[in-house]
Amino acid sequence: MPCLTTWQKKFIPATSIAATDIPVNYSPPMFYEIAQITKVLISPVSWIVLLIIIPYFLNARRKWLRRSCWIVAGVMFLVFSNKPLMLYTEGQLAGEYSNTSMKDGKTYKAAIVLGGFAKMDAERGNLTYESRRAGRLWEAVRLWKMGRVERILITGDTSSSLKDGVTTKPEFIKYMTQIGVPDSVLIIEQLARNTRENATNSKAILDSLGINTADCVLVTSATHMRRSYETFRKAGLEVDYYASDTYSAPKSLSFRDFYPRWKCVQEWQYLFNELFGRIIYDVVGYG
Repeated sequence: MPCLTTWQKKFIPATSIAATDIPVNYSPPMFYEIAQITKVLISPVSWIVLLIIIPYFLNARRKWLRRSCWIVAGVMFLVFSNKPLMLYTEGQLAGEYSNTSMKDGKTYKAAIVLGGFAKMDAERGNLTYESRRAGRLWEAVRLWKMGRVERILITGDTSSSLKDGVTTKPEFIKYMTQIGVPDSVLIIEQLARNTRENATNSKAILDSLGINTADCVLVTSATHMRRSYETFRKAGLEVDYYASDTYSAPKSLSFRDFYPRWKCVQEWQYLFNELFGRIIYDVVGYG
């Protein structure tokens, strides 16, 4: 099992465990790269753009094929820009994990927050949030302020990105301190690139701190919770879960809800990515 280099150990955990030799489990070679390419291929935005562009490279005599591509692109746009359909699909993906399994009255040792919720602007000292993911961080902070968790472990943290030995972790910690979360509360793991590595790296850090995983709660988006929870349990973390960015069905609909929205087309990439991720994790045995 590979271990961290000296400079990697310096940046991953909180200062209290900087000297600990923490093993890190990586995904198989090319797993991350294939996943990134797949995100583009399963995006409705990519499909629509290709259907619009491809006809220009077809033989001029095949006008019927050009017209067919543009018609299909138009139909796909109308389908994927439909907000009620997108919300229904989101609700189906979230399912039973839109709630929480936290035990009443229990104080947890740590909230494990999956990264990808924001990026740190080192020059301005603020965060740029990702759509539908920002709630992960703030729900964990709320749980800490309520006294439900003692510490916050952020894994796969792009807000304090680590690249070529350079990190924005100090800026992120300063930002959190400014909003009332002291650095002693934070544990930051920066190497995980996917949900499986979130799980294995978190377990290594928690074990090194002597924290029982049964005393931890997993915090991530509702649509991402099923795959995350099953992956963490498979990796040996007996965590409870608390969903952020939860889905709630609209109480009523008006004709304006069916107006085409380009933002909805973009959101489908996230939903398809999650659905595809579940299938892959089931196939390779991560979930």
